[in-house]
Amino acid sequence: MSLEGRKQKEEIVRSLAERIARGRVFVVGYQGLTGGELTEIRARLRPQAARMNVVRHTLAERAFAAAGGTDMSDLFTTPSALVLEGHDPVETAKLLATFAKDHPKLEIRGGLLDGKRLNVREVQALAQLPPRQVLLTLVARSIQAPLAGLAGVLGGVLRAFVTGVDALRRQRETAAA
Repeated sequence: MSLEGRKQKEEIVRSLAERIARGRVFVVGYQGLTGGELTEIRARLRPQAARMNVVRHTLAERAFAAAGGTDMSDLFTTPSALVLEGHDPVETAKLLATFAKDHPKLEIRGGLLDGKRLNVREVQALAQLPPRQVLLTLVARSIQAPLAGLAGVLGGVLRAFVTGVDALRRQRETAAA
C-alpha cells in the first residue's frame, strides 16, 4: 500500500471517528439497492442534516474503536453504510424505517445513540416515538396541568374567604342597624 493511500485511509478513519463521537450513528445494509435508490435515501436524509456514507468494514471498525471503543463489528457482515449525525435521531430513524418499509433491501442493523449501542428493535422503537415537538408539548402540558389545578384551588379558597368576609360585614351592618 502506498504512503498516500495509507494517509487517505487514516484521514477517512479520523473523519468518521469525529462524527461517530457525536453519538448519532445508524448502521444499514444496502445490498441490492440500485444507485437511484441510494441517491433517493441520501436526498431524503439531507434535510435532516444526516449523511449516508458507504464505508469499508475495516475502516468503519477502526473509526468506531477510535471514537470510543464501542464494538460494532458484528453489524458489518455485508455491504454496509453509516448514517451519521442529523438534527433529530428520532426523525432520522423514522426516515430509515419508512424507506426500509418501501425498499425491503435496505436493512437497518443497529446504531449508536449518545454512547449507547442500539439493536434493530431499539432503532425501530425510536422510529415509533412521536416527533420532538409533540414530546415537548406533552412535557409542557404535564407541567402546566398541576399548576392550573393549584391556581383553581387557590382561587376557590380566596373566593370562599372573600364571600365569608362579605357575609360577616353584612351581618355586622344588620346588627348595628
